[in-house]
Amino acid sequence: DHVSGADRASVRHTALSGGSGAIQSGALTARGVLAASLLCLACGAAVGLYLNAATRGNVVMLLGGLGVLLAWGYSERPIRLGYRGWGAGEATVGVAFGPLPVVGAYYVQTESVSLSALAASLPMALLVALVLLVNGFPDLESDSSVGKKTFVVTFGERRTIAGHHVLLALVYLTTGLLVVANVFPIWCMLSFATLPLALWGARVLRSAGDEYAALARAGAATVVLHALFGLLLVGGLLAARHA
Repeated sequence: DHVSGADRASVRHTALSGGSGAIQSGALTARGVLAASLLCLACGAAVGLYLNAATRGNVVMLLGGLGVLLAWGYSERPIRLGYRGWGAGEATVGVAFGPLPVVGAYYVQTESVSLSALAASLPMALLVALVLLVNGFPDLESDSSVGKKTFVVTFGERRTIAGHHVLLALVYLTTGLLVVANVFPIWCMLSFATLPLALWGARVLRSAGDEYAALARAGAATVVLHALFGLLLVGGLLAARHA
């Protein structure tokens, strides 16, 4: 975003959108941030290689390799998935923070691949994609000015809000169906305790318009929703195991 000019074009910086402004202000250098990023990626890959060696087959390497590819391809040329539009960036983040870590963690502990583990990752993938989608609203003008085609840049504000509501409904619909299908235990319905927060965040987003403070609240609500929903889902799985 620094190289493309998106962060320089943004006039509204928070912890959730617009970038931190650290490079633009001179607090950090672009080269230093790149070096730190590559170091983190290398350390993560090293841990992944160890876990791959400690388990049967090369499942961890395959999942980790895909994760590295998505991390690199999200913003690096020529792929630049985060700039492609049509939801490519949001889908990339959903996969990278949903199925890859959930299925990978399951495999490391059981040395098996499970459809239930993949199913468990779907609500979380949708929620983390929603985090990115909502945080695209404050950056709409700056992203558009440099050709960064986020979901809201591609489809416009009104259609993106409608898409947000559909994806949010799918989070709870998917979870409910997995309970009905006995993939999830009934205890996982604990995650539905987050529904009031989800509805409040959707209402704030729908009525925010160009009010930046309201958009920031909607973004924060989505981040908290993602965290609470995941904790309650895991809590439900643990409760069922020890009931």
